[in-house]
Amino acid sequence: MVSSRQIAELMDGRPPVQKAQCQLFTDKEGCSMPMAHRRRSRLSKFLGAFCAGVCCAAKKCPSTNLNEEQDVRSSTQMCDLPDDILWHILSFLQPKDVVRTSVLSKKWEHLSSNNPRLHISQLNFRDQVHFVNFVDKALLLHDFPVKVFSLFCKRRSVSDTSLIDAWITAVVKRKVEVLHLCINEGLLEYVLPSCVFNSETLIEFCLSMPYELRLPSLVCLNNLKVLTLACVDFGSDSSVEKHLSCCSLEELFLNRCKWRRLKVIQISAPKLLNVRIFEHPLYEGLESTLHLVVRGARIKSFIYRGRFIDYYTISSSSSLVAAQIDLPLFGWPHPRHRHRCAYHEHKLLKDLSCVKRLSLFNPVELIYKRPDLLTSLTLFRHLNELVLETSRPVLLLEFGFIGAILHKSPCLSYLEFTWGICVRSGTVDSNFGPVPQCLQSSLKVIKICNFVADDRALKAIRILLKMAGVLEKLFIHPLRTKQLPGNLLQLLNELPRTSDQCEFLLGV
Repeated sequence: MVSSRQIAELMDGRPPVQKAQCQLFTDKEGCSMPMAHRRRSRLSKFLGAFCAGVCCAAKKCPSTNLNEEQDVRSSTQMCDLPDDILWHILSFLQPKDVVRTSVLSKKWEHLSSNNPRLHISQLNFRDQVHFVNFVDKALLLHDFPVKVFSLFCKRRSVSDTSLIDAWITAVVKRKVEVLHLCINEGLLEYVLPSCVFNSETLIEFCLSMPYELRLPSLVCLNNLKVLTLACVDFGSDSSVEKHLSCCSLEELFLNRCKWRRLKVIQISAPKLLNVRIFEHPLYEGLESTLHLVVRGARIKSFIYRGRFIDYYTISSSSSLVAAQIDLPLFGWPHPRHRHRCAYHEHKLLKDLSCVKRLSLFNPVELIYKRPDLLTSLTLFRHLNELVLETSRPVLLLEFGFIGAILHKSPCLSYLEFTWGICVRSGTVDSNFGPVPQCLQSSLKVIKICNFVADDRALKAIRILLKMAGVLEKLFIHPLRTKQLPGNLLQLLNELPRTSDQCEFLLGV
């Protein structure tokens, strides 16, 4: 059995140090002390300071799982805390620092050599040899289940795929519950061991690799609740739906995956709660080929980031609570694709018609270029909160797509502009067309961030105050690098407003 001390030395790339060959150092009083004692003292002080806050928090936490004889409130030393708390503390350290804690005491040696949470990154090692040797030795030290295992392999760090297979198979056999794998470029291809897709204990699985995902004929992940796939190539095998449609799946994140060879992907998960889809940026300028359908009767939140190159359907009309659509600031769809992308945006918004909270990041005027789609925009009957995340102040009287959203949101009570509002120079109040119903009857709170108090912005606020009939609070926050004028509150109070109960709240 390899000791924890040997593993720590292996990570540093030096041969084991014998006790008789310990170098001597001098402490503050001028006394000589062995290197091992000096390292133990420094590490003990570090862990003591680091864990002080954790110990205080643990004493206040009644939900901590303790044995009958253990009580955090009666703990006088850090080592008195339960192993689960200490392992959680160690999870914030790098592996080489974790194994070095073994010099503190036998208790710490046990903790470091039986840590159920392993976070290993090739970036923490000098070269490939030390990385491979450490992972081999660290996994050999475990004789009980591993709860959490994360592995990051940098480009060309491991040329033999059988080593990666052995590591993954080892933690799966040890009943891993959380598995994070990041395998970067450097290999021609890589196929995950089939045991990963038949784990009875796996609850969370995160896979990031630029290779084709090849699934075994049998996929059985009955306890999988969280699934993240990043940069994965789905290839042309539609059986990937089996992996995505797990009966217990609650969270799904598809991050820049490649599915250009597929026509339709249908994901059906009855317990699915949260869905995130980030479109691959390299698809810009390509023809749409995919229709991605997500079905789930309990979906609560949906986040999309992309340019609507592909067609997405979210089938969970009544349960959806929050949705976010993030259109990248740069790289708009090619002119010849914009009409099609606008149609995809229009269809997705229709699926989100029952949402209660909607965030629009960099709302592009895609639908605004299609008057036929703009006039037939879906009605958001239950929308209460709308956040407009833009890169510049919103032109109040030229809403376009945003104005259409307001007209279709009769119950809106909260509206936020994250980058200020303004009007064009020379604008008068009469320039605004029909006032959205929500501004007259339901909008109670408006929040304006990154506000610049110039004439154009103040005129925009003047117009809002005249339209907002039941407004109760107007929050105004300045740019991070600036302060609001000292007389701004006086200027606001002098403005005419329809709602006599409106309160101005200025941030700092």
